[in-house]
Amino acid sequence: MDLIEPHTALTHDRIDFNLNNLYVKRGFTRELGQRIDLSEPPCSIQLDDIVEDIRKYQFRILRPIDKFMEERIVKMKRRGYKQIGEPFSIILTPPSKYRMVSVELSSYSPEYKRIQEKFREKLSDYYIVSIEEIKNDEIQKAYEAMKYLIAHECPNSNSNEMKLFHGTRTRNINSLLENGFDDRYFNIKGNYGHGAYLADDPSKSHEFTSLDDDVQIMLYCKAIMGNIDVIKGELNGDKAKASASIGYHSTKGLPGAGLPAEYIVYRNTQIMPHLKITYKKRK
Repeated sequence: MDLIEPHTALTHDRIDFNLNNLYVKRGFTRELGQRIDLSEPPCSIQLDDIVEDIRKYQFRILRPIDKFMEERIVKMKRRGYKQIGEPFSIILTPPSKYRMVSVELSSYSPEYKRIQEKFREKLSDYYIVSIEEIKNDEIQKAYEAMKYLIAHECPNSNSNEMKLFHGTRTRNINSLLENGFDDRYFNIKGNYGHGAYLADDPSKSHEFTSLDDDVQIMLYCKAIMGNIDVIKGELNGDKAKASASIGYHSTKGLPGAGLPAEYIVYRNTQIMPHLKITYKKRK
């Protein structure tokens, strides 16, 4: 069997391909294992899956694509391997004394480029200083549990996960990254009730950020939307709405022509910080 040479050392903090996550202990060569356990959500990559991918000469990308990764991918393809699935970003779990870790996202990665393009289209007076990817295992576990529950209430067991922008004051950012969202403090003045408000247009989320040391910070979150209740215009009547309508898991508000859509979730475990975007006004 053609195994891939390892490419993660003490000086590396990421795994590049799923095939490189195998290990075997001296004296126990019949017991193959994963160097980093990827069997749990959100990865759900089993040992047998990796072995099968090796047999089929195919590989999965487990970190954002940058210049270094582009070279690695080219080498893999020259050896006859085929890339499968979308790139999946694996950040190693930090020491137990830390609840959260952030890793800078390369400007070469497709996700960075997509966000950068959104800023150019919708927030052209500003430019991105940095984007950091967030890992918080405690928040991730609660989020994945909610994702599982909502998926079973949706057609084809599709949880309808989306990535959306969220704006808040800079003073709130660290708490959100460390502790996650808290539905006790959701927006109570929003047009669609008491919830966490997101947008696919960064200019909308920008309205809720604050200037601090000449920069602003916006979050790019993963949100479990499930069945979406679409409301045209502002919500009539009680703005103290504290949950999605019966049969739905979230709300999409369409306030009017030319105005950005708003997406609202009402439970704290339906939303998880994914990226921290630091940006600045052009001079």
